[in-house]
Amino acid sequence: MAKETNTYDHYFFRLLDLQPNVALEQIFAHYGGSLEKYIRRFIYNDDDLVKDVLNETLIVIWEKRQLVARLEAPVYWMQRVAKNKALYYIRDDAKYNKISLDIGLDIDSGQCADDRFAYNELEMLILEACEELPPQDRELVIKSKFEGRSNKELMTTYGMAEQTVKNKLSRALKVIRKKLKDLMGLFV
Repeated sequence: MAKETNTYDHYFFRLLDLQPNVALEQIFAHYGGSLEKYIRRFIYNDDDLVKDVLNETLIVIWEKRQLVARLEAPVYWMQRVAKNKALYYIRDDAKYNKISLDIGLDIDSGQCADDRFAYNELEMLILEACEELPPQDRELVIKSKFEGRSNKELMTTYGMAEQTVKNKLSRALKVIRKKLKDLMGLFV
């Protein structure tokens, strides 16, 4: 979903003042798919939770429809609401993690539940740091580091030279490291 908005984008949101029901249906029809993809950047393994976040985002739009109708960049605002809702659910899930104490130790890998929790927290911080990257660089990092795609696969998918993919990933990872260093202090 592009961060820029155009007149067509403003039309749906301006309609929230005049015909809120119609406007919300149009916003969902026009942006629902791309907003769902955006939410999946944060929640990629729980379809029900993605739908919940999407619905909660639409509820916020409905509740704040008069404010949203006057925004300069309503699409970007909608993305921010979706991101905040997704991160809230992730944090809430981590806070009230319902893993049984009996399975606190993964016998196959020897990994403790605390290690998995720390890994999930770090992953969330990395995803937050990715938000500062240009959209294409963000996608490259997510596909490379979280989905395990090779540089050759990324090269084919994005129609870039392999060295270009390597350069973009290298620059993006420097930005992420700097952001993590700012967030975590001297530990990174």
